Amino acid sequence: MSRMLLEVGQIADSVRSALALPLSDIPQRPAHLYTLARGSSLHAATVVNCLLSDIGIPSTSLSLDQLSALLRLPQSVILAISQSGASPDLCTAVDTATGLGCPVIALVNMPDSTLSRLATITLSQCAGDELAVAATKSMVCSVVMGARLAQTWGTADYELESLPAHIEAVQQRSIDALCTFLASDEPLLVIGSGAGLGVAGEICLKAQELLGRAAMAYSSAEVLHGPAGMIRAGYPVLALAVGPEAASVRESAERLSSMGACVYTLEDAPRSDALAATTLLVHCYLAAELACQRLGRSADQPANLSKVTLTEN
Repeated sequence: MSRMLLEVGQIADSVRSALALPLSDIPQRPAHLYTLARGSSLHAATVVNCLLSDIGIPSTSLSLDQLSALLRLPQSVILAISQSGASPDLCTAVDTATGLGCPVIALVNMPDSTLSRLATITLSQCAGDELAVAATKSMVCSVVMGARLAQTWGTADYELESLPAHIEAVQQRSIDALCTFLASDEPLLVIGSGAGLGVAGEICLKAQELLGRAAMAYSSAEVLHGPAGMIRAGYPVLALAVGPEAASVRESAERLSSMGACVYTLEDAPRSDALAATTLLVHCYLAAELACQRLGRSADQPANLSKVTLTEN
């Protein structure tokens, strides 16, 4: 059994730990929120941005080199998301933000990390040991903690208590068909909307790092502009037609299909809220790991990658 497969099997219990974590010393509801993240954490941030925007808090991911200019907005809060809390560029950005007087919440899986020491407040992702290069538990737990912040600052009710059971139900489904769809060397297009757009980006990242496959994520509306020009007979498209935006994603998928695309639609989610696509992400993780096996690749030792990526801005 790969380390990645073992960790995907721990996601439901990690989510239970994240739900049990007390939230204390959280800043008052911010007027604006900016997320800072890289890799899978960036895709988690994209989901969290959607959840917070839904409760009326303008929230967006911030390029690390934009920090000084944009923090002139009053009552801003930074949410920095990282599994390791070690990347130099992220830590430098957080140091800059706190130096400008902006509260920074670090959502991190390593409590003794540099990021934790620099931030104003630290929240644990509660993912436990995550040793596989491909982040899985920390991605889902980051979304869960973001949903808890949305519930703290607004009226959102995501019925988070049911999430672990829904994840476990998804883990029991057959992954053969999706695995076959993923185990290809053709470029892959993944479409979603709302919170599903961050999940679409995460699926593409896993296709890139685990399968060595070119993959792109687009919103279901944007894909009908320039990206539709790529479509040819048999072009593979994975559509996340779940959650509040399910109908719009399905409509775009049908239009791409009429252009000749080979569309695989994920639409049977155990919930219909903004966390539906995140729940189905567990199904996609399992299928990607099996696709690795079929292609003779190692899910635990993807080419050119290591667990902690140390980048400078």
